[in-house]
Amino acid sequence: MPNQRHLDLLQNSNCTTWNEFRLQNPEFTPDLSNTNLSDKDLSYRNLRGANLSNADLRGAYLMEVDFSNADLRGSDFSPFPIISPPNRYSYGNLSGQEVLTPKQSDLSFANFTNANLVGANLAEAKFWKTTMPNGEIKFNY
Repeated sequence: MPNQRHLDLLQNSNCTTWNEFRLQNPEFTPDLSNTNLSDKDLSYRNLRGANLSNADLRGAYLMEVDFSNADLRGSDFSPFPIISPPNRYSYGNLSGQEVLTPKQSDLSFANFTNANLVGANLAEAKFWKTTMPNGEIKFNY
């Protein structure tokens, strides 16, 4: 269950206000689990460490979002959101996700440091200059 205060803050503030709040409150860990964020513009947001498990992110605009240490288990990204480098998924857990749809999956320049992509559908994904040190990926054939 999401924290309604966290959801209200995210939805009622622009990215500058959100990011300043996060900077001034480093102990703040957004709980946005089980939320409907489909088609929302979350561009440039600091979602570092956020709980986004089981969130509906279908069609969300995620340009340069920082997902470092975020919990994205069970989240729905299909079709894959509009993104632009440099999205950061460092330490993110996308385990078991159907996060990518063929021919719409451009992860160029993304940083998946220590990310868990086991079971993710990466069919026809583009990984040009994508980094994944210490990350884990397993293809199901």
